[in-house]
Amino acid sequence: MNRRYALSVLVGMVVVVVGLSMLTDTNDEISPDELRRRVEATTTDWANYHEDLKGKIGSTPVARWKGVPVSSRIEGNTLSIVFEVSGYWAEAEVNLPLIILDPLGKTYANSDSIRVGSMVTYTFLISGDESPRVPWIELKYPHATRRIVYAEGMWEAD
Repeated sequence: MNRRYALSVLVGMVVVVVGLSMLTDTNDEISPDELRRRVEATTTDWANYHEDLKGKIGSTPVARWKGVPVSSRIEGNTLSIVFEVSGYWAEAEVNLPLIILDPLGKTYANSDSIRVGSMVTYTFLISGDESPRVPWIELKYPHATRRIVYAEGMWEAD
């Protein structure tokens, strides 16, 4: 009798666990439309960039971002940075926002981003007469901060 009781309790527990696991969806995927909405609604500042991305877009999508800057150039008041992106975000219909800091301490968010294959070009509009004199920038992107130093308005990764 004790064995039969123990077996029925065990089977009951298994049924409850399986039932609960089916009811609680642990899928961290979000729809492309929801991802676009979250990215477009994201604003941030220099100090809280990483936390804002995770809080507004989601920690799982941000953790899945993989990319490296490959080149950058300044022309007039436009600064562009080209990233090679791989994995989840290379297939997404939107691009994560980036942020830069100039030598005067002014912060800029990208005004545009265009993907061609695995390459994403981020564009920043530098205000006023500051752009021709920007010798370097600090760039924040998911998982990293990097200083880019320009030579005649250009930079390329090693």
